[in-house]
Amino acid sequence: MDIPEEYWPEEPLREVMESLQRQLNLMEWTLCHRQNLPDRDVVRWASGGLTLQGIYKANHQRGLTKKREELLSVPKEFLLSDPQQGTQMKTKEFTSPQAEFMFTQTVEKLGFSLTTSAKDRSWGFSLEAGLDHSKHSESKETQQSSSKHSYFCSTKFSYIPLASCHFPTDQLQLSKPALQELKCIEDLLSQTANPDRFSLLRHRIVNFFHRFGSHVNQGPLHLGGIYWWKAISEGYCREQLAEVTQ
Repeated sequence: MDIPEEYWPEEPLREVMESLQRQLNLMEWTLCHRQNLPDRDVVRWASGGLTLQGIYKANHQRGLTKKREELLSVPKEFLLSDPQQGTQMKTKEFTSPQAEFMFTQTVEKLGFSLTTSAKDRSWGFSLEAGLDHSKHSESKETQQSSSKHSYFCSTKFSYIPLASCHFPTDQLQLSKPALQELKCIEDLLSQTANPDRFSLLRHRIVNFFHRFGSHVNQGPLHLGGIYWWKAISEGYCREQLAEVTQ
């Protein structure tokens, strides 16, 4: 590419790559000499305990991506398994920062497989269709606005699963805060003499869903990482979209 000289790297690219490789080798050697964490701790701490958090299954997509409290606790007899999927490379294009943000948030919350599956309608709506609708709406707004608001992002990401796990039905256990909240709801049900019982019940149940969600993901859940590369262009004219995309 035609890069101005003032932005050229001070070191040759080969030296930069060799330096990075030495750092990676040192990190790998250090990690190999560390004691592995128990599988239960890995699941409890990975991504802030994301695998244990509840999911609020509603009729709109944005409710899925919000952070919830932990609905499950790690089963006592728990072991990680080898990944059931291989490394994959995907590319997505967005014409608005809102559509890009929604896609990134959905991947971080629901994972790679579900988000990128156009046929999965187990949530009552198509995640892929929702992303496409958001992309179309934002693209239309972009075309109608001035060129200073135009936006294009090409995102390439590498999905690298390292382990998988599954929560058997007979080993599912509620977290202590979720269990305590359900016990409070149960106590309200027994207060037949309380005239405000139904309004209090409604408030506690709605609060429970907002805190802990309505569902959990039993699995198989994959733990690993996603490497993102993004190329963004802004402020172009509508007629330049094809050129910007290329």
